[in-house]
Amino acid sequence: PRFIHTSGANAHLTPNRLRPADYAAAGARWLHIGGYFVLPGLLTPDLAPVLEAARGLRTSLDVVTSPAMANPAPLWPLLPHLDAFFCNAHEGRRITGESEPEAITAALAAKGAATVLVKLGAAGCYVHSADFRGVVPAPPAPRVVDTTGAGDAFAAGYIAAALGGAFPKEAAAAGNRAGAQAVTALGAIAAFPPPSEK
Repeated sequence: PRFIHTSGANAHLTPNRLRPADYAAAGARWLHIGGYFVLPGLLTPDLAPVLEAARGLRTSLDVVTSPAMANPAPLWPLLPHLDAFFCNAHEGRRITGESEPEAITAALAAKGAATVLVKLGAAGCYVHSADFRGVVPAPPAPRVVDTTGAGDAFAAGYIAAALGGAFPKEAAAAGNRAGAQAVTALGAIAAFPPPSEK
C-alpha cells in the first residue's frame, strides 16, 4: 500500500463533491472527513446540509493542526450532524480555548457533537458521550518508531468498532489499540499489513 499525493488537491474537495446518498446506496455505513482544517473547500456553511442529509450513514470528522484553526467558526454548524468528532489535545485547545480534555470535550459537546474524543497520545483518549465521560487508557506500544498516522489509525479503529456495535468507550479502546499499533513502524500505514498478508 502507498499514498499518492497531488499538491493542491485538497482545495478541490468541496461539499458538492460529497454524495452521502450515493455512498449509502453503494453500501457505505459511515462518512468520515479527516484533516478538516486543511481542506479549504470544506470550510464553508455548505458542508452542514451535506452532513445533515447523510441519512443512513453515521458521520465523523477529524481535524488537523493548521493556521485555519484560528477561525473555528466553520466547524460549529457541523457538530450537530456528527456522530463522532476527533481532535488531539493541542487541536482541542486551539479550537475551544479550553486547556483540559474534560473542558474541551464539554465545550464541543455543548455545540452539538454526539461523541467527542480528544486523543492524548500514549495516555489514550478522553471520551465525552451520552453514556461515558472519562479517560480510556491506551495499551503500551511495544516500541515507538514513528507517530505519523497514529491519529488516523485511532479514528479508523474507533469507526470499525462502532460499526461492529461497540459503545463509545469500547470503540475508543479499539482506537487506542490501532493508534498504538500505528507507531510501531515508519510511515502512516506500514504497521498494518494488507489483508492478504495477515
